[in-house]
Amino acid sequence: MLLFAALVAGSVFFALHTFFQQADQPVSVAASYGLALMRQDYAKAYTDLDSQATINIVCPVNQQSFTTLATSADTQYGTVSGWNIDPALQGNDPSHLTITVHRGDRNYQVHL
Repeated sequence: MLLFAALVAGSVFFALHTFFQQADQPVSVAASYGLALMRQDYAKAYTDLDSQATINIVCPVNQQSFTTLATSADTQYGTVSGWNIDPALQGNDPSHLTITVHRGDRNYQVHL
């Protein structure tokens, strides 16, 4: 029984690891980004952003400013408690996803 449980756990880990390593797939990138936010691993979340990422459309963001803003939001609004891909906001280009991030009693959209 213990061996069976270990095999199942190993299979699940391998499947999830393979899924999240497919960085060229928009949904896996969004999932990686959302999970990194929930773990407060802002350096990892930043790696899932485009090199031309901006905040509020006009302000370019680098890893340091992204981490500083996210940490500040944790303090002010609470940590990220969840996220979901918003299918209504996808448009015609499947490579662009909109996710809704849930932080405390606030929700905001991230366009990936």
